[in-house]
Order: sequence, then structure tokens, then C-alpha cells
Amino acid sequence: MACSPRTPKTDAPYPPGWEPFLAAINADLDDDTVRLAFADWLQENGDEARAAFIRVQVALYRTDEDASPELRARERQLINDNRGRWTRGLPPELTESSWSFRRGFVFSASATARQWLRHGAELRRLTPLENLGLSRTVDCEQVFAQPSLVGLRRLFLDDPRPTCFAALADAPALDSLTGLAIGDCASSSGAIRGPAAVLARSPRLANLARVCLRSSPIGDSFAHGLATNSAVRKLLEAEFLKTELSAPWFEQFVNSPAAVGLRVLNLQANYFGDDGCRRLVNSPLMELDELNLRYTNLTAESARLLAAWPGLKSVRTLRLSGNEFGPDGARVLLTSEHLANLTALELPTLRIHKPDRERLAALPEYQRIPRVTFA
Repeated sequence: MACSPRTPKTDAPYPPGWEPFLAAINADLDDDTVRLAFADWLQENGDEARAAFIRVQVALYRTDEDASPELRARERQLINDNRGRWTRGLPPELTESSWSFRRGFVFSASATARQWLRHGAELRRLTPLENLGLSRTVDCEQVFAQPSLVGLRRLFLDDPRPTCFAALADAPALDSLTGLAIGDCASSSGAIRGPAAVLARSPRLANLARVCLRSSPIGDSFAHGLATNSAVRKLLEAEFLKTELSAPWFEQFVNSPAAVGLRVLNLQANYFGDDGCRRLVNSPLMELDELNLRYTNLTAESARLLAAWPGLKSVRTLRLSGNEFGPDGARVLLTSEHLANLTALELPTLRIHKPDRERLAALPEYQRIPRVTFA
């Protein structure tokens, strides 16, 4: 007599026997082969909805975001019908946050340091987690020593203490990280800058492709540390948002091997002014796709510097709100010969009044850019 497919337990994320598959998926997060093999096994063992969901999300991950509306609709239906069952086996203390799925599994989570100490290992066993946000890092030394952090792709630290930077700098968790984000450091700049530089110089950051610093007074320390770190050669995105980054240390960073391949550069709310812009246009950066210079105290002089900069040729998105170009500076920038690839331009409104904006909008160069806004 043929055996009937096993029905998954209502209090478990998968049918019995799932452990080897999850171990194999966790061993290579980038390989979808085991995920799809697991989907086949799930279907054979009675969980057709989860099998379909894995296949749909893997297909979406491989295609353009807007290319498959039918797949998107199927994805939403499967999540709406099954979210409770698929998250029921995850650590209850962490389910207050909204779990996010990618390629068939919960891939992102947030936890306090103590929650991670209690539940991190079990969560990693149950789902191929890629991204983790850690807050209240009072026990950071103990947390960063945990094997449950090894293999993650992205790590976000919310208000880390100075001791956290030194503890993380030599942690095996750094080896696999492609993204590191640090936000809202409440410690004084004097206490945190030295430890931040130690982390930025860690040789374990060899796979780092994205660094995101927000509302933390560590811009100079991190820029200097990355610039002098011979292991960092894969950076694609760098965000220094409100980090007290100064022109000299910014110059060192953009002229270093660490920055040579940057595609996205966000310098918003660092008030280095025209001096910082001058150092930018004298740098070797020639492959930027996005550049954010909002609220950096730029004047019409910077508009002229940017207009003459060949590095703008690759830029598709340029954000400049909060600066003071005036109508003449905006006109010089708009008529630059280097804006051929620009698809989105955000111009500042300071000293550019409505009649000025109307005259600028009449320029043929303005009309060739698909999206121009004043903010």
C-alpha cells in the first residue's frame, strides 16, 4: 500500500525530517539549488504551499522587480494564507517584529542582545537568516562571540557602546558580512571614535560591500579606518549620513583603494561645504550611479565644480536639496555636458523662487532629464 504524504504539524515550520535541508541551505546562503530541492521534498511530504512559495520567491529573486505581476500576486496570496503557520515555530519572543521573507524563508530579524543570546542559535537552525538588527547591546562582548552570528550577510547595530566596536572587530561574524550598518550612537564622540576606527580597520571586513553610518559621530574615524584597511576592496555603497565627516578625512577615503569601485555614495548632512565638493571632484571616482549631497553647505561654487566634473557621466541619481546654489548655479549644473545618463535630479529650493524654477524648466537640458524636482 502506498504511503500517504505526511501532513506538516501545525506547530512546526516544516514536516519532520527538515533539519538536513536547512543545515545545507545555511551552509551556502547564495545557492538556490538546495532551496529548490527542499521545495521538492516539501511537496512530496504534504506541504505544497511552502514548496510553491519557495519556488515563487526564488523565481522573483532572479527576475526584475516589476517583471512578474502574476508571481507577485501568487506570492502575496501564499503569504497571506500561511504566514501564521510559517512563523509559528520561530522564537516567540522575537515574533513581535514583522518577519520578512525572501527566497522562501524568513531572512531578516531584529533582536536585543539578550534576546539573541537566548534565541539566536534556534532561529538560525530554523531559517536561513541573512540580515540581523541588534539593539541594546549591553552584552555585546558575549553576543559577538556567539557562533550563531557566523555566516550572516548584513548586520545592523543600533546605538552600540564603544566596547562593542572592539568586540566586533575580531569576531568571526565579520568574515561573511557584505553589509554593516551602525546607527544612532548616543556615546560621546570622544569615547566612540577610537573604537570605531578599530572596527573599520579590521582585516575581517574583506567581503564588505555596503557600509551605512547614520546619526553617529564616527564619520572621520570610519572613513580613515576604511581608507587604511588593505582588506577592504569590494565596497559598492557607502553612506555617511549625519556622521560629522570632515573634508580632509573624506578626501582620504575617496582617494583610497577601498572606494575605487563605489556605485552609491551618500554624504547627506555632513557640513563640509565647497571644500568637500572640491575634494570629491578631484577624486578618481568615475563609476558612481547615485550621489547624495543633501544639506552639505554647498554654494554656487560647488554647482560649477560638479558641472565640470567628468565623474558625473555615470551618475543616474543626484540629490542636492538643502544647499544654496541659487538660479545661476542651478543653470550651470543643468547645462553640464556630463549629465547624459542622469534620470533623477533633485535641486535645492534655497534662493530659487518660482519664476526662477519656471525659467530653468524651460531649458532643453532640464527637459531631457526624466525626473527633476526641487526640494
